[in-house]
Amino acid sequence: MMFPRLLRSVNFLAMPCFGHFHVRSLFRLGWVLLLPMMVGCALQPAPLARQELEHRVTLDLQSLFARVTPPEGPVTLEQAMARAVHHNLQQQVVRLEGALALGVNELAAYSMLPELQVTADHTARDRTTYLTQDRFQNSASLTAAWSVLDFGVSYLNARQKANGILIAQQQRRKAAQDLLFEVETAFGQAWVAQRLEASVQPLFIRIEKALENAREVERQGIQPVQESLDFQKKLLKILDQLQRLQRQVSGARPRLMELIHLDGVVKFPELQDPGFLLPLDVNHLPDVAELEQFALNNRPELMERHYQGRIQADEQRKEWLRLLPGLEVSSGHRYDNSGIYVNHHWAEQGVSLAWNLIRLVTGPDLVAQQRTERDLEEHRRLALAMTVMTQVRVSLMELGESKSGYETARALSKVDRRLFEHARAGREVATMSEAQLIEIEADLLLQEARRDLAHAELSSAAARLLVSLGLNRLPYGFDIMDTDQLTLALEEMTRRPRWATFTAFDTAEAADIGKPAQNSEHGNEKAGGPPGVPQSHDGVSSPSEKDEPVEPVWILEMPKAPVTPTVSPPSSERSSPEFPGVLLRVGAFASRDHAVKLYSRLEKKNYPVVLRPFSNATGRVIYQVSVGPIQEETQGKVLLETLKKQEGIEAVAVSLAPVS
Repeated sequence: MMFPRLLRSVNFLAMPCFGHFHVRSLFRLGWVLLLPMMVGCALQPAPLARQELEHRVTLDLQSLFARVTPPEGPVTLEQAMARAVHHNLQQQVVRLEGALALGVNELAAYSMLPELQVTADHTARDRTTYLTQDRFQNSASLTAAWSVLDFGVSYLNARQKANGILIAQQQRRKAAQDLLFEVETAFGQAWVAQRLEASVQPLFIRIEKALENAREVERQGIQPVQESLDFQKKLLKILDQLQRLQRQVSGARPRLMELIHLDGVVKFPELQDPGFLLPLDVNHLPDVAELEQFALNNRPELMERHYQGRIQADEQRKEWLRLLPGLEVSSGHRYDNSGIYVNHHWAEQGVSLAWNLIRLVTGPDLVAQQRTERDLEEHRRLALAMTVMTQVRVSLMELGESKSGYETARALSKVDRRLFEHARAGREVATMSEAQLIEIEADLLLQEARRDLAHAELSSAAARLLVSLGLNRLPYGFDIMDTDQLTLALEEMTRRPRWATFTAFDTAEAADIGKPAQNSEHGNEKAGGPPGVPQSHDGVSSPSEKDEPVEPVWILEMPKAPVTPTVSPPSSERSSPEFPGVLLRVGAFASRDHAVKLYSRLEKKNYPVVLRPFSNATGRVIYQVSVGPIQEETQGKVLLETLKKQEGIEAVAVSLAPVS
C-alpha cells in the first residue's frame, strides 16, 4: 500500500497546468498499473492435492484399457503381433509423433506466403495538443509485404520439415520392427512358461514324495547311505534346474501382456503353440556381403541419418542466404480521417533493401560451423553404417549358435524320450523302481523344457537378424486394418507355406489375369471393379455364395497333415514351366473400395496388377492387391525396386509354388 500513499502525498493541485481532472486520472492510472504488479507477485506454485492426484490416477486406469477387448480363446503369435501393433501405447506415441510432424510440415508451408496485415485505430483525446490535431481520429490499413530473403529461408525450413516427416516414418518403422521382435521373443518364452506350469507342478509333488521316501529309507538303513544321498542329490539338482528355468521365463508373461496391452489384473490368456516355424529359412541364407548390403539399404536408422544429412545441408544453405541483403516488396491501402490530409484514402507500394553488415563478419564463421556440423553428421552416418554391418554379422553368428544349440537340445530330448519309454516299459515288468522312473521322467521334462527354450531362442535370434536387416514384416496398408484383419494378413505372409492351401495357377489362368469376367453376373463390367472380385447388389464387395470367383482365392485353413514348402532349385532365372511364379503383395484391405483405388492407380501405370480376395473359415474377406505373377527373378527384383522408388510401396514377394 506504499504506492497509493505516495500518490496521495504529492500535491498535484499546487502544480501549474494541473486541475482536478488530472489528479483523479492519475490516481486511476496508478491503481491500474499497480494491479498487475500485485497479481504477478501473488503467483505461487501449488503442488497437486492428494485428492486430485488420486482422481487423475483413477481416470488414467480407466482410460488405459477402456477400448481394449480381451482376446477370446487361445492367442496365436500373429494375434499377439496384431494386438501389439494396434494397442501398444509406445507404438501409439510414435504414431502421434508422426502425425505431429505432418502437421508441422503443413504449417511450415504457410510461412512462405506474404505477410498480410490489417490494422484499425481509433484515438480519442480530451483536448488537442496542437492546432492540426483532431480530438477524434480513425485510421485503417491493409498491407501486404513479401521478403525475398524470408521466402528463401522459409522454403528451406519447409523442406526441413518435410524431411522431418520422412524421419518420423523411419522412426515408426524402427518402432514396429523392434515391437514385433519383442513380441516374438516374449511369446516364445511365455509359451515355455505355460508348458512348464502345466507339467512341472504334478512332477514337483512326485519328486517331493520320492525325496521323503528316500530320506525314510536312509533313516531305516534299508539302502546304503551313499546310494540314497546320490539319488536325493540327482532329484534336487533336477528340481533346482527346473526352478531356474521357471524363473528365467517367469517375467515373459507380464512383458507380453504389456506389449499386447492387456490388463494385468485379468487372467493371462492361453497361448497357442507357435510350432517350429521360423520367420526365415536358416538353412538357405544369402552370404554375409549380400545381407550387409541389404541392411545398409533398408535399416531405418541409416535412412533417418540420410534425411538428417539433408536437413543439415539445408541449414548450411540458410546461413549462406542470411549473408545476402534482404529485399522486401510491399503494397497496401490506407485510410485516415485526420484533417491534415487532403485525401483520406490512398494506395502505396514500396521496395526496401536492408543489409545486416555485421553478418559479413560473423557469416563466414557461421557457415564454417554448419560445414563442421555437416561433416559431423556424415561421420555419424558412417559410424552407424559400421555398427549396422557389425550387428548383421553378430546376428548371423548368434543365429548359427542358436541353431546348433537347438539341434543339440532336440537330439538330447529324443534320447531322453527313448530312455523314458524304456524305463516305463521296465517299470511295467517290475525291473525298475518307481524312484528311478521319477528320476528319468524329471530328466526328460527338464530336457524338453530346455529344447523348447532353445527353440524360442532360435526364433528370437532369427527375428533379431530380420531387425538387423531392417526388413519390413508388416503388410502394406496395415494402418487401415483392424486386429482380426491384420492377424489374417500376418498369417498369410508368415505361414503361407505350411498353414494355407492355395488354388494353384495354371498357364491358362495366368494368361487370363487382368481380363474381365465373361460369364459372371458379378463381374467388373457391371460394377466397375477389377476382375475376379465379386460384388453385392449394393456395390459393396461380398463373398459370393453360389458362384465361384473367376480368379483363384487364398483360403486360410489348417492342413490335415504336416507339410513342408517346396523349394525350387537355385538358378539365375526361375523360368521353368514347373515354377508358377511369384506375386508381389502391394496391399491388403478390408474395404473393397480402398483395394480398387490402389488397383486402378497401378493399372493406369501399366503394372500387371491383380486384385483377389482371400478368406478364412469364418468368411472374413481381405482384398489383396498384387503385381504379377512373375517367373523371372530379375524382372521381380526390378519391379520391387520400381514399386519402392516410384510408388513408395514396400512390396512383399510371395511364392506361388503349391504346397506339397
